[in-house]
Amino acid sequence: MIASKPLSELDCSIRMFLVSLCLSDGDLERFDVLSPADPGCVGRETAARTVLHRLCATEPDLERRVTDLLDLRHVDRVAHVRSRETEDLAEEAARGGREARGEELAGWAWALLTDGRAGVQRLGRCLMGESYVRAMQGLSQEERAPTTGSTRHG
Repeated sequence: MIASKPLSELDCSIRMFLVSLCLSDGDLERFDVLSPADPGCVGRETAARTVLHRLCATEPDLERRVTDLLDLRHVDRVAHVRSRETEDLAEEAARGGREARGEELAGWAWALLTDGRAGVQRLGRCLMGESYVRAMQGLSQEERAPTTGSTRHG
């Protein structure tokens, strides 16, 4: 299998997207970036992800640990993406960006954005954009009160 592109070679926005989408709060503890101090205007987990994405650009040992964890976590998706031609992945990647959730979405993002081929990385950026829009739409939707039937009392 072709190795994942080093996180230090990815731009800041992609690194932040990947550590935000692909790593759990438990992973933040594992990498010892979750501070007990209140960071102020953002949550502890957001502050930790901000620190981690920066450290992955400058600390090769930490970068390797994060990469190894995510390569193993998403080994099936990474192997699938690395074994296919860019043109063969386009439709699957687009569908993943529109429909995937949870670990499936994280796997697609990790596999596409850390692939060394420019065309596959472009598919990853499309998935990234689609994910941002889906997330913002989900956050902006008003919650609807559950329907309980008639409100008439007998």
